[in-house]
Amino acid sequence: MMNSVNSSTDDMIILLLGETGVGKSTFINALVNYFTYEKLDDAIDGHMISVIPSSFVMTDPETFEQTKIKIGEDLNEMDRPGQSATQSCRCYVFPIGNRKLKIIDTPGVGDTRGIDEDKKNFKNILSFIGHYEHINGICMLLKPNESRLNIFFRFCIKELLTHLHRSAKDNIIFCFTNARSTFYSPGNTAPLLKQLLTELKQTTNVDVPFSKDNTFCFDNEAFRFVAAIKNNIPFTDEQKEDFRKSWDTSVKEASNLIIRINKCQPHHVKDTISLNEARRLIVELTRPIAEITQNIQLNIKVAEDKKRELINAEISISDLNKKLKIPAVDLKSTSLSYPRTVCTSTSCVKFVKFGNIDKINYVTHCHEHCYLQGVAQDVVNNAALQKCSAMNSANQCTKCSCGYEKHMHITYETEQINTEVIDTSVQRNIGSQQDAAGAIRNFQNKLQQRITDLKTEQQKITEVCAKLSIFLYANSITPYNDDLIEYVNHLLREEKDKRAYGSNNQDVINGLQTMVNAYEKEIKIYKDTLASVNSTQRNLRVPNVADIQPMIESLYNLPIRGAELRQQISLIRRGHDTTVNGFEKMYEPPKNRTLISKFKHLFT
Repeated sequence: MMNSVNSSTDDMIILLLGETGVGKSTFINALVNYFTYEKLDDAIDGHMISVIPSSFVMTDPETFEQTKIKIGEDLNEMDRPGQSATQSCRCYVFPIGNRKLKIIDTPGVGDTRGIDEDKKNFKNILSFIGHYEHINGICMLLKPNESRLNIFFRFCIKELLTHLHRSAKDNIIFCFTNARSTFYSPGNTAPLLKQLLTELKQTTNVDVPFSKDNTFCFDNEAFRFVAAIKNNIPFTDEQKEDFRKSWDTSVKEASNLIIRINKCQPHHVKDTISLNEARRLIVELTRPIAEITQNIQLNIKVAEDKKRELINAEISISDLNKKLKIPAVDLKSTSLSYPRTVCTSTSCVKFVKFGNIDKINYVTHCHEHCYLQGVAQDVVNNAALQKCSAMNSANQCTKCSCGYEKHMHITYETEQINTEVIDTSVQRNIGSQQDAAGAIRNFQNKLQQRITDLKTEQQKITEVCAKLSIFLYANSITPYNDDLIEYVNHLLREEKDKRAYGSNNQDVINGLQTMVNAYEKEIKIYKDTLASVNSTQRNLRVPNVADIQPMIESLYNLPIRGAELRQQISLIRRGHDTTVNGFEKMYEPPKNRTLISKFKHLFT
């Protein structure tokens, strides 16, 4: 049964997060059974509850024959090994007394389809929780038997924390599934998690608590045992006794979990949503700002070239109208009617010269119509492109033989067009060479003014980018990794390739490098200040949520390049429109059954 979201401030809302395969859906099924049946024998004799369809394989210990036990069927769950079983968010609602307990199930982190599938899933999660005003508990589900602090484990934890506002740190609860094998403790995962959170505190000064007070250990196997019994799988009395103890322990942990979450101050969802909207803006601005920055450097170069051309130049009166025009390079962006995979390696692009302007054209279209899902746009070395049909099993392109890391997924193209800004002040009759000399001096001043204006716009772009990152740094649990720097560095590599090809573009390279250096310096100054100045004495103003959109508008309103930037963002958003499918599902307990009384007083 699907219901529209109608959340009360009295509702207790729990968000479940965890890596793919940790057992979030089974965890929900187990919880509702623990809530309903205090004793294992009651669950065996009663109606088995499965709010989320699930399946698993049981092996007969005598014959080793396998039996697949399947409960329910749901399009929101997919039975594909390695992929997140839950494909979209769903909220399960449990009425308890005068309140409702709402548990939000989410797609898992670490999907085998690539990091960008995770980004897509987080976008889904953020859009879904945006329907709620608050969240009481953020339960991070973990396995208790991680033995190495590998990059995958670190990625999963950091990716979860990156999307949460700092104010959510006290709402984080750690829940360990399948903990019977580690005697209901976090096992080997505990020291690894502590090490990661210690590193996080050292780098961000955010102390995410991890203690007995906010850690709970469950045994999903107890729920599976009941399901197996219901499917006539035989067990010995000794095995049944073992699972009886497991059930009792998990019921106790379930009630303690609810009691602990009830103590938390509700986290305002708008804080996390606003944080991620700022992050989205930065990601969307990455390619446009990099290209605008590159274009500004080109315009400065052609203006400087014109200034040098006019020094000691003898220009006749009749040539003034032709010569005294400010050269410019405009950016024209065109939306593609379909996504395209292109190669960016030096051997696969074409170096084109427009007058004295060099440009790289992505002429190698490795997959003309690439509708691969979950691919980050305009990003080089994107893991999701390993799944592009142009790639073979060795992750090399079948068309150009380059590795996937040299490819990029694009939804729009830009081209540079040589134009001229006409100086209307010279469109008049000049009667003498002396008048002509004055006009040239005046024109040189205008050239210098244009160079100054372009540099001012560059400074404004750098300033806004830095402030956006400062906002994220000040409000995120984990610091933001600047995609903008990575993309500008990609453009720097392109410009250096063009220089090796013979282009006279050292001024452009210097300008791009200056932008990177200025950006990194501004962020470093702020971070150093944060580290050295007590928060109560801090004089620097951190941008707040209300500042974000005006800062973006200030970029769109730049006199020279603002309109181009607005157009590129519009093209990006047009290509990234998605629809979030999410709903609530009400749980109805079996007849003559209510959720257990141990914590019912919390819901009255």
